[in-house]
Amino acid sequence: MENPTANPPPENDPEKVFQQVAAEILKEAPPSIPAGIGGWLYLPLIGLGVMSFVRIDGIMKMLLSFSPANWKALTDPASPGYHWAWGPVMVSGLIAEIILLVLGIVLLVMLFRRKRVFRKLIIAYYLLDVISVVGCTVAVALISMKQFQISELLTPENCRQILNGSIWAFIWIPYFIMSKRVKNTFVND
Repeated sequence: MENPTANPPPENDPEKVFQQVAAEILKEAPPSIPAGIGGWLYLPLIGLGVMSFVRIDGIMKMLLSFSPANWKALTDPASPGYHWAWGPVMVSGLIAEIILLVLGIVLLVMLFRRKRVFRKLIIAYYLLDVISVVGCTVAVALISMKQFQISELLTPENCRQILNGSIWAFIWIPYFIMSKRVKNTFVND
């Protein structure tokens, strides 16, 4: 049985027949919109997974500095390595790493559940990571300086640490803001 609403194809012109058939097919085809975990989205997924293990290793190493002997060497005013800021810097660095570890794991779960809030949280994660790296690098540099000189603060090693800590944010924050795949993937409440 023929569809009474369809226009009958012109019988003499094959080009017009092709155009009409193609138009009918295109009307029924869904638009090609990237969605789902795929494409470039695999890289932040891998990054979150790898960084969770890197952060666990970093936290374990940081905990060594909290041993009684190390803690006393850095926080006892009678010690030659003493500086009043070592205690707050070490504690805040450890807290930041634990927060980033927990947030990274939460983000992995939200990524697979395609939660809408994932986009905002991963941007916050990258910004917190940059703030943590910059803060820790600057704090340690300031503590180790005999007197404040900007040239000692902006050493190649410090600049490299800050750049390495910031590169993911420079790449992925714009991606999570502008990507059509991201907007079409993270839609669940």
